[in-house]
Amino acid sequence: MRKLLLVLSAVAVVSACSRGPSRKDVEELRAEVEKLGEQIDSLNTKLSRTEQKLAEAQKKLEQANKEAQR
Repeated sequence: MRKLLLVLSAVAVVSACSRGPSRKDVEELRAEVEKLGEQIDSLNTKLSRTEQKLAEAQKKLEQANKEAQR
């Protein structure tokens, strides 16, 4: 995800530079990219938790199926 953040940051800076940005423009874009990075990190955390819960549910389902077959 850090690579994605770096790419987004680079794209934002290059985009700003192509139109002759002011320092303020670049700082605003960097702040926006940082916010996006934080959102990505948050979503990754949620995804990881969801995947963990799914794995636990799958294990329980497998155990229940084994018990039902007995």
